[in-house]
Amino acid sequence: MAELKVEKREGTGKYVAFNLRKEGKIPGVIYSAGSDANTLIAVPEKELMIAVSAGARIMELDIDGKKEHVLLKDLQHGTFEWEIMHVDFVRITDATRIHVDVDIVTKGEAPGEKAGGIVEHVLHTVRLECPARNLPDHIEVDLSNLQLGHVIYVSDLVAPEGVVFLTDNHSAVVSCHVPRGQVEEAPAAEPEAAAPAAATAAKK
Repeated sequence: MAELKVEKREGTGKYVAFNLRKEGKIPGVIYSAGSDANTLIAVPEKELMIAVSAGARIMELDIDGKKEHVLLKDLQHGTFEWEIMHVDFVRITDATRIHVDVDIVTKGEAPGEKAGGIVEHVLHTVRLECPARNLPDHIEVDLSNLQLGHVIYVSDLVAPEGVVFLTDNHSAVVSCHVPRGQVEEAPAAEPEAAAPAAATAAKK
């Protein structure tokens, strides 16, 4: 879990945000679910970028000595993708359940690929519901049993404890198929089998 030391800020608007960025800080807000008790904060830019680059979703914020657990809700980027202009967090507790998209990661080698097939990663994220504190970094898909012509569906995924998949169970995740332009050729007819037919035609 990423830990960031932040501070409360006063005021909003472009002028305030501009001055914060000059100090190496990013303006942000901590929202409280079902409440208007939101907190305006200033987040150190460098530390935030490190946490985001590492894929952190759940963070512990030290706000003037008081620690709170939050979920990274949204990042607003500038002209460049790496430039963070604003960040939104949501307060969480042990009882908080969240709906989020999590990356799907494959592991292992598919037997179907060894047989000449191509593995296609169809679905790259899955929507799930889980306790905020137990949010998985990713969902693993084992390819060790994926044969040529077979498909792994969301219903085949193994959900960590407390996790419920919200994506349609019939959605394809990974498939292994014959390369395009290639078809399996039917075996040629045996010469011995064709000869009697030819002889019969000649007599007629």
